[in-house]
Amino acid sequence: MLEVDGKFFRIEAARDGAFVKVQKAENVTLGQVRVPANISEFSAFGQNGHFVRKPVNGEFSLPAGHYRIINWKIDRKDEKGAAWTLSGYNFPKTASFDVAADKTAALEIGEPVQAALNATEGTNRLVEFSLSFEGRQKESIEMLREGQRPRGPKLMLASADGSVCSTNSFEFG
Repeated sequence: MLEVDGKFFRIEAARDGAFVKVQKAENVTLGQVRVPANISEFSAFGQNGHFVRKPVNGEFSLPAGHYRIINWKIDRKDEKGAAWTLSGYNFPKTASFDVAADKTAALEIGEPVQAALNATEGTNRLVEFSLSFEGRQKESIEMLREGQRPRGPKLMLASADGSVCSTNSFEFG
């Protein structure tokens, strides 16, 4: 299904790609979806197509059906007016949901996010640290400041008595 200016259309493509039929979809059953109020953009893909929504007060509608979450985004400004974007993507297959006319689908997405620190011992007793951020559905998280990746966080290693042994910075990429 394709949505144009709030109207739905069914698409049928010939197997050989020779033509595409487009006809207005009649009697499309819609259902409500609820996400946290700070979600500024949401997208999902399912049997009815790929839909991008800009929730109003955390709510929007989709054609009834089964969907998988593609991504979400939160936009905000810090105390200095810099624009920050937090987004979730690369969802596991388990991040699916059903939309029905008679029941609101409530999705647990967005904040809080978790930092996942991993340490791997390599050759010569060298330890490699990696840091990633995960969302509530185990999706990957990206943070941008003014459309750019901010400086990587610092890693501080300390001995058992609390004295700092080493400080290093993570790099993205």
